[in-house]
Amino acid sequence: MPSTDFAVRSLAIAIEQPIEVDRVRVGEDGHLWPRTGTEPIRFTFTDRGQRYFGRLVRVGGHARLHLSAAIGRVPYSIESRDGRKRVLDAMRNTRGLALGRLVVGPQQTVCLEGELAFEVPVTPDRLIAAAAHFVAGTRHAVERVVQAMPAPKPGRVN
Repeated sequence: MPSTDFAVRSLAIAIEQPIEVDRVRVGEDGHLWPRTGTEPIRFTFTDRGQRYFGRLVRVGGHARLHLSAAIGRVPYSIESRDGRKRVLDAMRNTRGLALGRLVVGPQQTVCLEGELAFEVPVTPDRLIAAAAHFVAGTRHAVERVVQAMPAPKPGRVN
C-alpha cells in the first residue's frame, strides 16, 4: 500500500482545516476519501505489552472515546484462595481511579474500562494524546493488580 503521507498533507492543505479521524478513510489505493456512515472508529494499541482497545463514537458536536483492556484473571477460590484475595484487594485499593475503572467480567477476567469526552475536531494528535493520558493515568493501578495475580501454573494459559 502506498504511503499516505503525501495524501494527508495534500488534503490538509486543500481543506485548510484539521483532518478529523472519523471523517476520512484510507482507500485501497492509499488515497484519502470522505468517510460515510456513522459507525464507530475502532483501533488497538499496545503499551508495555498490554493491549488496549479503543472505540470513538461521534454524538453531534461531541465525541466519546471508549478505552478498555483485559489485564488478567481473578483466580477462582479452588485455584488459589490467597491469589484471589490478593487480586480482589488490589482492585479494591484502586477505588477513585479518576480515568477509568477495574471490573471483573466473564470468566473472571479483570478489565480496565474508561470513557473520555471530546470536543470536535477529533484530530489524530488529540486522539493519541487522550489515549496516552488514559494509559498514564491508569498505569499504576493496572500494575498493582497485575503484580497481585498469581503466576500461571505450568501448562495452563490464563
